[in-house]
Amino acid sequence: MLALPIAMDLADDARRGRLLTLALAASGTAIAMAGLWQFAHGGDDLENRIHATLSTYMTFSAIVMIASCILLAILFEGRGRGRWIGLAAAVPLAAMLLTFTRNAYVGMLAALLGYLLWRRPRGLLIFLPALVLVVALLPLEIRSRMRSIGDLSDPSNRDRVSMWHAGMRMVGDFPILGLGPEMVKYYYPLYRDADSVHWSVAHLHNNAVQIAAASGVPAAATYLGMAILPIAASARRLRREQRPEVAAPLAAVLLASIALFVAGFFEYNFGDTEVEMATLLLWALPFSAATAPGREGASV
Repeated sequence: MLALPIAMDLADDARRGRLLTLALAASGTAIAMAGLWQFAHGGDDLENRIHATLSTYMTFSAIVMIASCILLAILFEGRGRGRWIGLAAAVPLAAMLLTFTRNAYVGMLAALLGYLLWRRPRGLLIFLPALVLVVALLPLEIRSRMRSIGDLSDPSNRDRVSMWHAGMRMVGDFPILGLGPEMVKYYYPLYRDADSVHWSVAHLHNNAVQIAAASGVPAAATYLGMAILPIAASARRLRREQRPEVAAPLAAVLLASIALFVAGFFEYNFGDTEVEMATLLLWALPFSAATAPGREGASV
């Protein structure tokens, strides 16, 4: 957690803020390329989902989602030749789509809609037809996966609802301090619904519910505050920011924070160390000197 104040201190001008976002985008894009290679060599179904160099496809989908948000922010807010770096967003976006990971699909869609509604409403006239075209060009298996997002007869969807029920029972019994770190998976069989798909689970597939069950309601409230504050701060600042070297990092924070927050309703992405570290670095930017108002002399 110290990464948050450390990044706030080190990102002391626009150049360092831009370098931070570019480093995250570059690493995510490189990993995405490894994932695309895996997809072309057998990782093209639910039983063999791509994960590149990371341990699971869930972690991989979140990392490439973050990289996509950063590069799209550069494309949307940048100026001059450097803006076209944002076209590289096609690589992590493609990798994210090919992971079959529905929480990432929902998070990315929410991020783009939220950004466009707030910053560029007329962009919806281009985005919506483009979305329809992209979905139409996707492999049939990916489209089927997308259609299952709202299907409560889907076993994994029903199991997530069961996990949330179990989490609420845990919170009801231990509201202040929770069951304890790493204890949710051990107590889950005692709290699960009778018709749960799985007898045991590693976590509850929801950031707030998992944190509340493990560490108590105050800890979950702290997480929610930490997640919402960067969204609010970056949105407020972005509305009146005219400097592209500052607007791009702010847009990256807005897009990525919305995507991670919404995806976190369906997956415990804040529990992945790799995802958490990248998230904390981005959360620091709206509160650092890199995006401070009135620094007209800052340069990229």
